[in-house]
Amino acid sequence: FADVVRKAAADRDARLRVELESYVRLVAFEQGRIELRLEDRAPSDLPGRLMQRLKEWTGIHWSIVVNSTAAGADTLRDVRTAETLAHPLVREALAIFPGAEIVAIRDRASLERGTATGPMIDDDGEVLPDVVTGLEPEPMSGEDEGAAQAFGALREVEQG
Repeated sequence: FADVVRKAAADRDARLRVELESYVRLVAFEQGRIELRLEDRAPSDLPGRLMQRLKEWTGIHWSIVVNSTAAGADTLRDVRTAETLAHPLVREALAIFPGAEIVAIRDRASLERGTATGPMIDDDGEVLPDVVTGLEPEPMSGEDEGAAQAFGALREVEQG
């Protein structure tokens, strides 16, 4: 299924990519057939558009089965968010800046290669502004050296 999402990204179909990542809980996948559970916020035409794109890409008819009773796997967005939140530097930054939240996650390597696909889109389908770079933190007091170290470490991870 991840290959299907990558194909949507490669074809610059940002809407389909975001919807597959955000609203699909995969139940079963095999050649010519995908069984999935959709999140409540999924567009009603998503299965039909997915079926049409798969036919365009592969030349064969695909069956998309929507199973509303199966649990299905976590959405790709949920997996990526959990991985990001589990990173020690992210945990530390969120502890240092109470109330901060992650609004978008992008693959840094694809940004650097210039292969990032489409705009960042939030959970409500709104386009987010592009990544802002070159920001420096406000000067911090000597009491806040831990925060400064965490910010520097975050910048290193972002640049690395």
